[in-house]
Amino acid sequence: MDILNFLFNLNLIILAGDHFVTGGSAFLYPERAIKMYKIIFGAELPPNEEYMAIIKPWGALGVFAGYIGLLPLIDPSKYKAVLYGFLILLLVRIYIRLSNAKRAEKYFQLSVKRNLFHVLLITTSVFMITFQILVVR
Repeated sequence: MDILNFLFNLNLIILAGDHFVTGGSAFLYPERAIKMYKIIFGAELPPNEEYMAIIKPWGALGVFAGYIGLLPLIDPSKYKAVLYGFLILLLVRIYIRLSNAKRAEKYFQLSVKRNLFHVLLITTSVFMITFQILVVR
């Protein structure tokens, strides 16, 4: 069980870290965040006023998700609801990525291959969290 707990915790740390870094940069440094998103996600967001208005609140939500995502590290059974919340968030992200793949390619130059790679990463986390929910008492 120790190796499973290590893997569960590692998954949550990676998810939380991703949300802290991408969310924090969006909130604090939106212009730099847009460049970082190109590198990390392959999406080319135009640095216009509309995106600047959206990216800061989006970043704040990312920081919040990162913080909340660390709570199950303290006590997974006590914070099982957080695991369910992360599971819902990730499933919705998979749905959005798959249902908007053509738009993402057209408007953000996000290739189908790159998008599917991120769907695979998110799906891996979904399986890890689902398994964690099933084995945590």
